[in-house]
Amino acid sequence: MKKVVLILLMIWNLSIFSQETINKYEMSFFKDLPIEFAIKAGSYKNEKTFKFYIEAISQDSYTNDVELIIKSKSLDKFKSNLLLSRKKFKEWKEVSEKNNVKKALKNIKVKRMNINARFKKYGEWHYDHMVEPIFKFTILKGKPVLIIMNKFKLKSNKNQFITSDGFYIIFTNVDEINDFISKLDKYKAIKVLSKMKSENTLFKD
Repeated sequence: MKKVVLILLMIWNLSIFSQETINKYEMSFFKDLPIEFAIKAGSYKNEKTFKFYIEAISQDSYTNDVELIIKSKSLDKFKSNLLLSRKKFKEWKEVSEKNNVKKALKNIKVKRMNINARFKKYGEWHYDHMVEPIFKFTILKGKPVLIIMNKFKLKSNKNQFITSDGFYIIFTNVDEINDFISKLDKYKAIKVLSKMKSENTLFKD
């Protein structure tokens, strides 16, 4: 009986929390890793309530799997911070190149916000629901870059002793930033997720 209940719970979780890849974005800085990273949509309830799951580079040597989770209600604020950071990145990149600057590390002022994130450890996903993303300008390997990362370590909401160093998203130019912003497409997410939901309703008792 317990096995049946567990199987039913697993099926329910798959139907409610499954994600669908809607786009992919590039981080050309990491030439030795896959250049494309998935942007998925899931946790769909209605057109105003769903989430984006954004694959990123893991800072943690014990796991490669880490994703930012942006709720639909937080998407505009996250995009606004991306636009602010893009403007400052463009400005500081021009300054660094004009003045032949070799070293720099500076926080970009954005609107403070919390997002969710998840990381895989010990064979399962762990979630942190209070993640503050920060935006930094720096020079890596001689290239000006924009880094999006977590301010503090990620902690599992199930077990505070299960942690992750977090995530990196690194852009080397304005075109990559623009491409990323354009692919956080809520209308495409709604279209894909509503289609999945309507397809499920085809199978009636």
